[in-house]
Amino acid sequence: MRPAAKRHSCYYGHMALVKVEQHSFLGGIWMIGWLFTIGFLSLGFWQAVIAIIIWPYYIGVFLNAIVR
Repeated sequence: MRPAAKRHSCYYGHMALVKVEQHSFLGGIWMIGWLFTIGFLSLGFWQAVIAIIIWPYYIGVFLNAIVR
């Protein structure tokens, strides 16, 4: 038996159970809030594209300041 095959068979013998959770509801709420904010501010197309990229960064910075 090759060393690589032996290593894989040993690995598969000790696999742990993996639980997969989906959070699509919260992701949908997040996206609705995001699009509402862009619409509420009456941004143009390119401003909206930039906002979609930058907006999460500023929220993260704000929340990081609150947590500390």
